[in-house]
Amino acid sequence: AHEFPEQPLALPFSLLAYSSEHDAPRLARLIERTYVGTLDCPQIDGLRSAADVIAGYQGVGEFRPELWRIALHADADGDRDVGCVLVNLHPDVSHAEIVYLGIVPEARGRGHGLDLTRHAQWLARQAGCDQTVLAVDAANDPAIRTYIAAGFREFDRKTVWIRALTNSPTA
Repeated sequence: AHEFPEQPLALPFSLLAYSSEHDAPRLARLIERTYVGTLDCPQIDGLRSAADVIAGYQGVGEFRPELWRIALHADADGDRDVGCVLVNLHPDVSHAEIVYLGIVPEARGRGHGLDLTRHAQWLARQAGCDQTVLAVDAANDPAIRTYIAAGFREFDRKTVWIRALTNSPTA
């Protein structure tokens, strides 16, 4: 926590706090856009609906919608959603978890991932957490570089196995 920002960062975009009542369809569309061209577990893209994905994210630790943010970039055409960071808490071990951070393809490579990561650390500080954790695909080099730049270090490595099931009858 001593490396977390002490003040909110000056960001090149604005942040909207998520409201599960009003923003669920918007967040679902945004997450689907962030999955385009993703390097984070691309093999599982499309296996679940965005609504199921969001429900899964909400089921990790303690879901607090005020710790979920949608990043908006203003341009001549108005505000555009460019990314999101979803932070849940694990009060029993005094840490926050970045359950998802995604940037839309057209906004990648501009440092927005680092900005959102540092903002998540600031949120963790505000929530009284001692550390922030996350999981990332070992093949996602851009994300790993971002997280290292934010002060993260690897502490565990796991293998994920998945088998997609279909409802179609077998012939």
